[in-house]
Amino acid sequence: MNTKLARRIFEVVYPLFTYYIMYYCLQLFFASLFIDSFGSLFCLCLAAVCCIPVQYRFYRKVNIIRSVEPLEGRQWLICIGWIIGIVLLGVACNLAVSRLPLAEVSEGYETTSQILNDGSLFLKILTNACLVPVLEELLYRGIICGQIEAWGGVSPSKWEENPMLHRGCIIAAVVVSALIFGALHMNVVQFLYAGFLGLFLGAAYVSTHRLWVVIAAHGLTNLMVILATSL
Repeated sequence: MNTKLARRIFEVVYPLFTYYIMYYCLQLFFASLFIDSFGSLFCLCLAAVCCIPVQYRFYRKVNIIRSVEPLEGRQWLICIGWIIGIVLLGVACNLAVSRLPLAEVSEGYETTSQILNDGSLFLKILTNACLVPVLEELLYRGIICGQIEAWGGVSPSKWEENPMLHRGCIIAAVVVSALIFGALHMNVVQFLYAGFLGLFLGAAYVSTHRLWVVIAAHGLTNLMVILATSL
């Protein structure tokens, strides 16, 4: 493996490794202090608050394609269309996957469900529809998907030189980020749901290069599921 490729892989893996260790160690730490008084979702909330600044710092430093020009007309419609489409797909997919027999045999899914529902409606919305989408989209789409896509060139001139490489990197970016997104949920049910939805979140990101689009889509999807299951 050449040095350049090894460095690129390291730049993708290091933020992911940092996130995984930091996020789950912080959950354990806060659980040792607050779980009896405030519940496990509160501990997850605190862990997310601590991890967001770290992942944002990684995101600001990585070599990715960034859209800095203001949106106009049709571009707004494209962004809003992605958000609405992903929300509708996410809600439908969540309802379908939750009815599969896999939910009954997956201990990991049951444990995760208990954690995500261990709190008030306000805490569920704050954590699962606001903080977690910001944290996860910074990592999976902004850092992982964005960097793999950028391997194919970060300027139109580079794309024109080797369009097949650029296209291949786009596909790899979407697929790899979705697989990691699903796998790190650590259970079969959420792997299917998150992995499938991650494909569309990745496609939205490489299409718009605007992180707020995928954060909004992810957050609103979680919000709709929370409201549908809580009210």
